[in-house]
Amino acid sequence: MLLLSRSVGTWLTEAHGAGHHGHELLATAKEIKLTALSDSQDARERAVDAAVRGFSRMLAQMPESGAVDWRAAAAAVLPPGPPGPGHDSALTVQMDVLTALLQHGPAPLEDAEQPLPLLLRHEERYWKSTASGLPLGAGAHGDGGRLSLLRDAVAVATLCGAAHEEEALTTVLALPTLAAAGTEGAGIAAELSHWLCRLYPAPDGQFWGQLQPDRLAEYQAARRVLENERLLPALFARASQAQRVRTLDVLARSAVLHANAGRGGGADAVLRRLEEVLDAASVPAPVLRAHSDALPQTSHVLSHYALRIAEDLHRACQFVNQPLSALNDPVARGDRAWAWQNLALRCRGAGRWERAYKAASAALALRRASAGEDRPVPLEARADLARSWLELARCALALGHLDEALDAVNTAHGLLDALTTRANGDAFERDRAEAVRLQSIVLWHLDRLEESDRLAGEALGLSRRLVSRRPDLHAALHARNLRDHALSFWRMGQYEAARAQDEEAVTTLRALTRGNPDAHTADLAVCLLSLAVDLANLHRYEESADLEREAIGLLRPLADDLPEVHGPDLAQLLHNLAWDLQTLGRPSDALPSLREAVEVRRRLTERRPDVFLPQLGSSLGTLGYLYEVLDHMDVAVDHYEQALSAYERAARTLTRADRADQVRAAENLGWALEKLDRAKDAIRVQRDAVRICRQLAGENPERFTLTLARALNRYGNLYGAIEKNVTQRILLREALDLTRRTDSRTDLALCLYDLGLSYEGDNLPSHAIPLLEEGRDLYEQLVRSDPETHRAMLAEICSRLASAALRISDWPQAVRATERAVAVRRPLLRADRAAQETELLGDLFQLAMARSRAGHRAAAWRTALEAEEVFRSLAGWTDRSAATRAGLLRRQARMFLVCARGRPYRDNVRALAPAREAVRLARQAAEENWPEGAADLRKALKVLTDVHIRLGRPVEATTAWHRSAV
Repeated sequence: MLLLSRSVGTWLTEAHGAGHHGHELLATAKEIKLTALSDSQDARERAVDAAVRGFSRMLAQMPESGAVDWRAAAAAVLPPGPPGPGHDSALTVQMDVLTALLQHGPAPLEDAEQPLPLLLRHEERYWKSTASGLPLGAGAHGDGGRLSLLRDAVAVATLCGAAHEEEALTTVLALPTLAAAGTEGAGIAAELSHWLCRLYPAPDGQFWGQLQPDRLAEYQAARRVLENERLLPALFARASQAQRVRTLDVLARSAVLHANAGRGGGADAVLRRLEEVLDAASVPAPVLRAHSDALPQTSHVLSHYALRIAEDLHRACQFVNQPLSALNDPVARGDRAWAWQNLALRCRGAGRWERAYKAASAALALRRASAGEDRPVPLEARADLARSWLELARCALALGHLDEALDAVNTAHGLLDALTTRANGDAFERDRAEAVRLQSIVLWHLDRLEESDRLAGEALGLSRRLVSRRPDLHAALHARNLRDHALSFWRMGQYEAARAQDEEAVTTLRALTRGNPDAHTADLAVCLLSLAVDLANLHRYEESADLEREAIGLLRPLADDLPEVHGPDLAQLLHNLAWDLQTLGRPSDALPSLREAVEVRRRLTERRPDVFLPQLGSSLGTLGYLYEVLDHMDVAVDHYEQALSAYERAARTLTRADRADQVRAAENLGWALEKLDRAKDAIRVQRDAVRICRQLAGENPERFTLTLARALNRYGNLYGAIEKNVTQRILLREALDLTRRTDSRTDLALCLYDLGLSYEGDNLPSHAIPLLEEGRDLYEQLVRSDPETHRAMLAEICSRLASAALRISDWPQAVRATERAVAVRRPLLRADRAAQETELLGDLFQLAMARSRAGHRAAAWRTALEAEEVFRSLAGWTDRSAATRAGLLRRQARMFLVCARGRPYRDNVRALAPAREAVRLARQAAEENWPEGAADLRKALKVLTDVHIRLGRPVEATTAWHRSAV
């Protein structure tokens, strides 16, 4: 037996009505795949060349070809360019070649049209020539009327077909022109019926053939239905059930053909005609079921239409005005269950999630009742029950009912495992692969990540086996499994492995999308999203952003039509694009994308708040961060607060990933509040962040201990900012203890620095020094592996260690630490002078005094002079605040005071000018910020007093001292 199909559908996956042997035959059948063309230009040129030679040889044998030099015509046919939508099949290439050759024939057409309409016009010449002697009653209608009638007749053969001569005559008589012509119309109908029989070869069991290829026939039939608005209603009213099914199938396929060719308006017009004829006719359940079964499970353009058919079928299958005995009829109940499940499937395709859930629940209830009766349950019925559990799991997952989804998919998996142990188990392997994949997704949402990863790998293995046998049937499922398994690699930080799998998925889906963009564009966009995430994790942000833009361009039209279905993925793409642009240093460019992501998620949240509130919170938090980067602090705070409100309003338990995002939003809000001098509000927000982190660390210590340690560190430093140093150190010590349990040396070094700094700032240097020494040693190790990241912190911790050592008069330690700080800081100054020159100046001040007190007076003086030179070259001196300038001048004066001890008078005088200027600036700062600025003024006057004493000026010293007291 040879089974031929233009596309794969439920005839292969479900085979309703087939028995055990039928399923076994389908499961073991050898497949001969009619592959798409290769992407390579050489392969496409070979395909074009073969088509050109074949057609030119056949055309030369036709009497109508005349004296045409077909070899020359063939040489003029150029190979097509890169494949576009729907242009990677041999059929498309051959149609294009034939059209091009005919245009080089004896009677080319003048109008420049696309290949399909142009080829159809050439075909109409054939119709007119073969029908030239028919008495079609042209009369006043002229040649235009005859051609219109021929067009209608050819469309009838495609739309309805005819099994025998009597049916053929009845069908042609339904043409509006002939139905109104009485006896004459009957005669014309008989002539047309036999003309159609002679026009194209008829297959077995049919009286007529039809225009070939199918694509051209469907295009012509749909075009005629649109041009002659009376044609379809007239045909449908008199058609048999089989003819009605064929008519609906042909026009639905033509809508997909229009959509795949970029003729969205044509697709919409065809579907409107279908809706109109269905509204006007009473269509029985068998016709609706056969038609619904033929519709693809994945089609964007047919999504609403398929739902309409499912709704009509569901109504037709209800027990209305039927005897009570029908309630117990297993066949009727099975039909009703099928209608419910089909309704659930089509509701999902149109984004009607709540209704899909109710329909799936009803289908499952009917099938469970049938399976529970005291009679043998057929194999296919058990498979249908498993599919009902799977459908319920999909709908429950979409509504956020995670526990119910897990119970349902586990039950389905158990049933399918039992089925696949039998001899014909291969027939259900696709269902089993779907079940394992769905289990992995549900467990991911439930934070059971290790189990999810294991099942993702199992699902990938199943789909590899399936795609090796039937690539056209299972390639899309395999691509989705590749994407899911790449997510497992991403979670483990294996970004290159994730990228390799996502690239394979994208390659597969690009090929599928070229053949059928209507079915596969959405999957391609989602796989591009996943690949973009991989590239971003590999710091390839420009490439990531390019893929995201491509995916947004693919998905935006789909999301405009079906926001509930494609809006979530569009929002994630916009969110990720904004983040990549921000990472590339372009926050202003990122704002439009992120604002759009927020708006999309707001609309989704109105319908399904439990599902989308956490995602809305994520986008609002990121938008707040962008505003903070752009220094719009008040706006940033507002968005952070909206983000936290979104998390708090979510009714379902937040996943760990959601709560981690909630913590990030809270901490970012704390930073922004601190910048607005609202430290107490920042502490309140950080307290909530710590509380959530404690929950996360309790649930998964391995993953969230470090997160808790960081939150505690931040919490402690906020208390330090309001000078509650004891509370700060309590929190920092807990953070340090937690950080030691992790393997993050960077976080441990930073925690040691923060705690040491707290002790040093509170004048407890003996407690600070061991912590700072340990932190310094860690930073030394980190600098050896990543100098660019850690050199600045190494210089800073060395400087703080030196300051603590000076407080306990450990001069040698102070000298060593400050020398190391200066040595690290010098190359940093060359790379970023604005950020490092003040820090280097402070280190030089400290080094000069440390050397002087350690007895290295000559070295101390040289260092003091170097510091003076650095001081003179400071950039933007007048742009700094009076308090900052006063502090630097005071430190310079103190440095000269210490280092000039025992040196000539002229060296001691160097301290006088900076000391006087420090007092002037400190007085100015105190007037601007009284009484907080009084302490710095007192310090400046104290230094000036000491300088006067050193210079032997007791009157000036006394005056400065009294001013300090006042």
